[in-house]
Amino acid sequence: MQKQEAVVMFKEISNNDLSKLRKIRQPFDNNVIDFISDFSKELKKLNKNNLTELYFLMNWCTKKNILKIKNSVNLRREERVGRGIVFHISPSNVPTNFFYSFLFGLLAGNSNIVRVPKQNFPEKIIILKAFKNISKKKIYKFIKDTNIFIDYEHKDNQNITKDLSMICDVRMIWGGDKSINEIRKVFLPERSIELTFSDRYSISIINQDLIKFNNKNDLKIFIKKFFYDSFMMGQLACNSPQIIFWLGKKKNNIEKFWLELNSLVIERYKFKDIDIMDKYSNLVSKIISNNEFKKLKKYSNNIYVIDLDDKDYVNSKLRGSHGTFYQKSLGKIENVEDYIDKKCQTITYYGVSNFDIKNLIINRNIMGGDRVVPVGQSLNINNFWDGYDLIRTLSRVIYLS
Repeated sequence: MQKQEAVVMFKEISNNDLSKLRKIRQPFDNNVIDFISDFSKELKKLNKNNLTELYFLMNWCTKKNILKIKNSVNLRREERVGRGIVFHISPSNVPTNFFYSFLFGLLAGNSNIVRVPKQNFPEKIIILKAFKNISKKKIYKFIKDTNIFIDYEHKDNQNITKDLSMICDVRMIWGGDKSINEIRKVFLPERSIELTFSDRYSISIINQDLIKFNNKNDLKIFIKKFFYDSFMMGQLACNSPQIIFWLGKKKNNIEKFWLELNSLVIERYKFKDIDIMDKYSNLVSKIISNNEFKKLKKYSNNIYVIDLDDKDYVNSKLRGSHGTFYQKSLGKIENVEDYIDKKCQTITYYGVSNFDIKNLIINRNIMGGDRVVPVGQSLNINNFWDGYDLIRTLSRVIYLS
């Protein structure tokens, strides 16, 4: 594979480079914030094809958003510094995840070694080019010298994973359960910590009685929010809704919802040929062959909706893609308890209270549901992810007395 901008091969990293790599700073260092802000502006210049995921990343990296994250963390009474070197092992199927992971390591005050996705995503290439362009500035030399993007295949180079794990202070692993469990066999120093982000699924809880079908403007806004949650990353992100739980009694509103969503998909979304094939093959292998699913309904070839009738099938294996959804009507919100396990990550809601969902999680001892956000915010990445407070976890406290 052709080497990408700002990516090095492991053999190019000498022991001397690694010894110089570990430099700690306080979280939200001003120069780091300025670097991320400048990166956002550079990304805007380079994103000539208006790739959606780069648009989200560009907005995430604005100074306004970084300061918002800083204020939400609120470290005023704590003396913190980075833990040292964070070794990021990113997933292969999400183009921008590796850079979000890097940004949290950087903001927490660490040096970073980031294994980039093997696939040649156009988003990845543009991100690395923008990073290289900005890191050339003299004022950001410390970032250039203390952060490395590396390219290698784990299954063929387990010794590289072992060598990097030996010198890291934090190991962050993103990926499927099988991949994570394989990497976790690799030794980690006693004082190092590990964060894992494994297979998850996400759900939506929607009160169909409160969908404002009579108000075209409000309806359009709501449908558009659900569309962004579901289609912007092809439902491949763990925080994209896979399963819809309906509350309320107006059953005909469910059909209206899918018809409205389908109209928006026709207007706003263009499927790639490979997306259509993936969706169809997934349908054949996991849905049609499964007799427990009572009904499948297609809206054009854009949206597939499968009715559920057994709680045992609600888990991370129910992963649709590119417009495949599972649904079930529930009598009351308390019944959601039977359909949430530890693998559930994000719960988006509409027409119900987030406090009711929170209380349900606490009072019924539910181990899943790390994020509870309104419909339209499932893809918003912030400091709190998979139950971790990332800035605090990736930094350490210096206690002063």
